Amino acid sequence: RSRDGLSWSDAVRIDCEVKKQILLCLIENPKTFFVLYNTQKGKLKIASEEIRSWASVEGKKVVGFMMVDNDKTLADQSSDGVRAVVGDVGDIFLLSSNSGDSIENIKYKIDSYAAFGGKMPVIVALNNAKQVEKITKLMDHIKNRIADGCSTLRYGIVFDEADKIYPPVRERFSDYLVKDESALHRLGFVTATEGDLMDAEYPECANAFMHPVPPGNPDYRAIHTEDAIIRHVVHRSSVGNDAYAEAIITNPENKNYFSNQIQLKNGTMGFRKVIVNGGSKCASMEAFAMRRIAEGSYAITVNMSGVVVYREGHEKKKYSSKGTRFGQLLFKIYKELGLHNKPLFIIGRRKVD
Repeated sequence: RSRDGLSWSDAVRIDCEVKKQILLCLIENPKTFFVLYNTQKGKLKIASEEIRSWASVEGKKVVGFMMVDNDKTLADQSSDGVRAVVGDVGDIFLLSSNSGDSIENIKYKIDSYAAFGGKMPVIVALNNAKQVEKITKLMDHIKNRIADGCSTLRYGIVFDEADKIYPPVRERFSDYLVKDESALHRLGFVTATEGDLMDAEYPECANAFMHPVPPGNPDYRAIHTEDAIIRHVVHRSSVGNDAYAEAIITNPENKNYFSNQIQLKNGTMGFRKVIVNGGSKCASMEAFAMRRIAEGSYAITVNMSGVVVYREGHEKKKYSSKGTRFGQLLFKIYKELGLHNKPLFIIGRRKVD
């Protein structure tokens, strides 16, 4: 057993790796939690509810942080999702290149919150060097307030897509989350795959609280569910994404797979929806979409031009994804334009990937 009062931050400093790993298995780490769920399982809502709970912690004034992938549209969606859950108890600030929220303004809000209460500041930031620098400055501000006068301020942070985002920035946050956790209230990792986070080089993840997985939706399907049919098609790395997808779709052996109707679970007949990780240029995506239209399908491209729908005999129709969850927008377009009576190809890069 570990001695009474031994904390996770004490064990992290032990030089002997074997002793440290044993102790990390014996010490509870209540400050750290994992939300390890499959894609489209409501991870953001769970993380937002966790952040919401920080507003009512007795004896502390917690400032919330969430770091998201470096994509402005996804960051807008994440901040909207957080606002929907936390908005009545928190003020949401977005740190990105197109945001008007300044560091000094947020510092003022933090000090006001510490002195007079009100809504908890919640800062959503993109994962890039500029925004990471801003977060650490705000954390320094909180640590300085604690050092100066026994402030009740604390910070909590959630890393979304943690397996991708956290490892590259871990060293930058080490002084705030690993080496010194005196100002840390909670550390959260939200991800569909733990990646390397459970390895020995991330001791802060040892013995973290794991949110229980909710009952499964019987209609949920993904590449990892047991009835998924996976077929690997080998290709040379020099071949572009669009050429690779084109070769599979136009292969005579696959023609019926992409064009024929299939029986759906409810007994009706329908057409496949095909997701394509396309070329890097908007023009190549459009050319790919036009070839699908010529073959009798519908196509949607997702890139810097927005969301564009291609249909035989119709002008291109554009939609903005700003302020709307991407999945909800796709479903709205699908229903609004009646895209159920032909195969549908959805082509994009980062967001689709």
